[in-house]
Amino acid sequence: MSLNEEKFELLCQGDSRLLKINAIRGELFRVEAGSMVAMTPTFEHKVKAGSIGKMFGRVMSGESALLQEYRATSDGEILLRWN
Repeated sequence: MSLNEEKFELLCQGDSRLLKINAIRGELFRVEAGSMVAMTPTFEHKVKAGSIGKMFGRVMSGESALLQEYRATSDGEILLRWN
């Protein structure tokens, strides 16, 4: 699947916006902590902190110190909060 409308879909209702991603096996997504809303059970989940310098840089720029990693073990969908 190529990067196109079928891969990503922005879902809006009022002020709420979600990004729906149709993932294929093996894809890796790194997202800010707290942005994942729902996913099919086809994803492995890990929490990454990185070095103290990277964590500090993310915090100073207003991002979360931790990153979440989701890897698709087979085709599936993931919903992320879109700010």
